[in-house]
Amino acid sequence: MGLLGNSDGKLVTATKIKAKAQNRAINEERRQNRADERFRRDELESEERNLRREEEKQNLDEVKNIELDPSNKEELIKSITKLSSFVELYERTPWGVDPDEYLKVAKHKFDMALSLLQAIDPTNPILDFYLKKEQKKIEKKKKSKKTTKIILLSLASLILLGILTASINGWLALIIVAAINVVIYKWAFIKDKINNAMKK
Repeated sequence: MGLLGNSDGKLVTATKIKAKAQNRAINEERRQNRADERFRRDELESEERNLRREEEKQNLDEVKNIELDPSNKEELIKSITKLSSFVELYERTPWGVDPDEYLKVAKHKFDMALSLLQAIDPTNPILDFYLKKEQKKIEKKKKSKKTTKIILLSLASLILLGILTASINGWLALIIVAAINVVIYKWAFIKDKINNAMKK
């Protein structure tokens, strides 16, 4: 009976050792798979970066090769049209992100081309089209800034509401903040009316 018990104990120990070895092998395989996956991902990212750099270089060369000849009005208009597609990409660059070098060069060349066309043919309809487009963008940016200001002022008044509610009567705080918001919106509306009147 003792020999049988001893044999069972050895079998259990051997099974445990085997299970631990299998677990180690499984864990090692998982680690290796993760490492391989990371390596493949890094390789793909590196390839993407290289492709992007190559594409940027090609775009920069293309933009640099666009000539601005003030003596040839038709070619100048063609150059403006070509550059306008790059300028659209430049303007779509998200806020806070630095545009690619070729887009900056394209924007500079585009502005220069418009100035040249304005100097040689100020009544050209192409010029009028792009200048109006540019004006609309400027107005849109101004409106966006104004909206941001209103939102920030409203948030500030909400913070004030929280402070006042904590320190004085809740209803009184609510009335004060509502009055502040009315003043903010009236100020924005009056300023807008003045700006529109000045434009006319």
